[in-house]
Amino acid sequence: MEDTHIIDTSFLVTELDGVNASLFAIFDGHSGPFVSKYLQENFPLVLRPLLQPFRFDNIEKALDEAFYRCNQQLQVEMLARKIERGGSTAVVLLLVENSFAFFANCGDSEAVGYASQKKICSKYVQQNTRKWSKRFDDAMPDDSQIYCASLKHRPHYDYEYCRVVNTGAFVYKKRLGGYLALSRSFGDFEYRSANTGQQIVIADPYIQSREVSVDDIIILGCDGLWDVCSYTDAVNEAKKWLLKTPSNVACALTLNAINICGSTDNVSVIILRIGKGFDNPSVITTPIIPFKCSSCCITYLPNCFSNRQKKMGNSKRCARCVSMSEQRKITNKTTKKR
Repeated sequence: MEDTHIIDTSFLVTELDGVNASLFAIFDGHSGPFVSKYLQENFPLVLRPLLQPFRFDNIEKALDEAFYRCNQQLQVEMLARKIERGGSTAVVLLLVENSFAFFANCGDSEAVGYASQKKICSKYVQQNTRKWSKRFDDAMPDDSQIYCASLKHRPHYDYEYCRVVNTGAFVYKKRLGGYLALSRSFGDFEYRSANTGQQIVIADPYIQSREVSVDDIIILGCDGLWDVCSYTDAVNEAKKWLLKTPSNVACALTLNAINICGSTDNVSVIILRIGKGFDNPSVITTPIIPFKCSSCCITYLPNCFSNRQKKMGNSKRCARCVSMSEQRKITNKTTKKR
């Protein structure tokens, strides 16, 4: 698993300004787990001092600077450790007083929200809904209250293609150099122009801010979710599970992406429902890594594995398959005795 995440509900508490802020993030690593783990440990350490003294008009600048500094420090660390390859996308949410949301992303990890008290009518979301509805020949669901607070950075998209080509690189089969499906991420320092030495893959984030209200829903997810699920379907699924079992919403969405939608990539999801003030915190569910049983090939939650397997460090088969296997052994022994 190359994905890491941050869930810190007391990230910034300033007694002087009386401000409380929470930090949430998903880092989707590739070519090894080093970069995503580095970001999990160091991104909060870089961002926190940039937000002090706290000013609302400084938050977007602080997020942009944190992305830049983290990437610079990461390059030094990778050179010192002689790590030649590795990268990670990122989607970050800074939630201030449960009322103001500041989003930042680079790569194809995205943030999608549901506004409970007003209509958004986002053209970007409508295009996404239309694309998925055509693919499955479904009726267009209502997406008027859904918004996307991120921007995908892929090399074949118009707004990235010109920048990539101007560095001297080429795009083949929608991939940078025919290999990397991203145009922005942390790391990936090997993608550098041979002529000018200019970095092709950059970590400059797309930043968006908006007000949020009580009962709004925010979903942070990596491409393992968004490559197989529309924004509208993800929000509707989250709303459905929030009514049933609020503590397992992110896990339900993860398993839905793997078992129903057929995702073969890592899937990490963080879901928030905005509560009434900071003393009544949002419902937050952490990403849970599902396991695939080697016998029945069904994906389960970790608690579906037997205690004996966990003690032995063997979680390749689910408890049901282990139980059936043990029953067969008992039956075979009984047959031999006879």
